[in-house]
Amino acid sequence: ELMEEALQLPASLRGQEERDTLYGRIMGCSILIRSGRVSLLPPERCTAVAARISVELMKCVARKSFLAELTMLVMCDLIEHLTASQIQCAVWPQLSPLFTPPLGSWAPHAVLVALRLSRQLPQATLQILLPHVLHHGGPLLSAQNLPELLLPLKATSVVHPRLHAVWDEALSILCGDSADAAPSPAAVPAALPAALPAASPA
Repeated sequence: ELMEEALQLPASLRGQEERDTLYGRIMGCSILIRSGRVSLLPPERCTAVAARISVELMKCVARKSFLAELTMLVMCDLIEHLTASQIQCAVWPQLSPLFTPPLGSWAPHAVLVALRLSRQLPQATLQILLPHVLHHGGPLLSAQNLPELLLPLKATSVVHPRLHAVWDEALSILCGDSADAAPSPAAVPAALPAALPAASPA
């Protein structure tokens, strides 16, 4: 409520003021999540607050698409503080529109969130949420999906020379840094040469 009052975002707001207000709201959500207060709330209250935060973050993306990567990083932080059932109830309703297109048409920030979900959710739950991209119960980052994933991953070049956050997430999975849902580090690298386009001769 304090953020809503202090950082009002009327439809008429434009330019630098709009950007500053959006950054302020995103940072406010991030501070609240990283303080640990959300996960310490009683389960029902935690779910309600998480839902409100996820709605707020998606509103910011809707206002300015260049904030998508930053906003989804904050969303990933939120996901880490929630249980699987809370993610499904509070966060998934806001995220699901990101994943309705075919995998090859996903935005890079959608891949980022999907990879984080794959680390936080049981495989059976993920299979229900993303049945069109998880073939036969396999992981999202798999040899079968790599040809389609190449398109959104190539699109990350728009942030050059910086590295898009989706690569950190992918490397964490490939190096086995987390999570029960992470595939074996050997599973994808072995398939990379076949999935990647051949380099043109010098």
